[in-house]
Amino acid sequence: MLFAISHLGRTFIKYWARQSMGSVAALKRVVLVVGICLVAILLLGGPALAATKVTVTISDVRSTSVQVSWTETNDTCFKDYRLQYQRTTAAGWSDDVVINSSTTTSYRSVGYTPEVTYNFRVVDEDCTSVQASDPVSFRTLPGPNLGAAAAAGIGALVLLLVILVVIAAAIGFVVQLAKRAAARALVGLSKNPPTATLPGTSSTLPTPTPWDSSTAFQGGQPSAPSAAQPAAPVPLKFCTSCGSPLNGPFCAKCGNKNW
Repeated sequence: MLFAISHLGRTFIKYWARQSMGSVAALKRVVLVVGICLVAILLLGGPALAATKVTVTISDVRSTSVQVSWTETNDTCFKDYRLQYQRTTAAGWSDDVVINSSTTTSYRSVGYTPEVTYNFRVVDEDCTSVQASDPVSFRTLPGPNLGAAAAAGIGALVLLLVILVVIAAAIGFVVQLAKRAAARALVGLSKNPPTATLPGTSSTLPTPTPWDSSTAFQGGQPSAPSAAQPAAPVPLKFCTSCGSPLNGPFCAKCGNKNW
């Protein structure tokens, strides 16, 4: 628009200058055309030349980031959006990012401190001027509670250790009971040795005589063990009268002589 008005003004000036060279009337016409062009520039071109004041919206606030949106500019010679932030206790503004596309109207701003209040604004810059939006305040959310998480982890570890100690104590108790039961069984066997019964008989094996050290050695020499009773002779003949085994010349059962 500015270029068109300027070009139109120059055309009128050249035309009137050719039509009236050196006359006062021509000079008046030139001044009139220039004035009309200036008025047109101020009335028509003024709003388009000024940078746009956009409106900022804050949403989805988290502990370290925030979503920023703003209205689109209507600049005729747009240059960039300059996103800025500051703590409410700070004096100046810090640049967050510079966006060169006029159609981009949202941005995820990151790098904030949890539980801190900030101001945010968007500065619209065109080829002739800059215009900052009204600042919008927001407060970041609390960050994760690392102390509570650590305490919970330590508590779980302590509980696990307690459970392991209880299990170990229970295992030790069971082992002690087993040892005591085995010891009692051995004592019972030593006091009441088992007896063995021969098949088809009611007799039991004799209990071994314990070793007596007081009588084992006499006069500095070991005493000879007692001689075992000789076994009964095996009968080699049988009585011709009754068939009983013979241990001598006479039958012990019928008294007959067997030679």
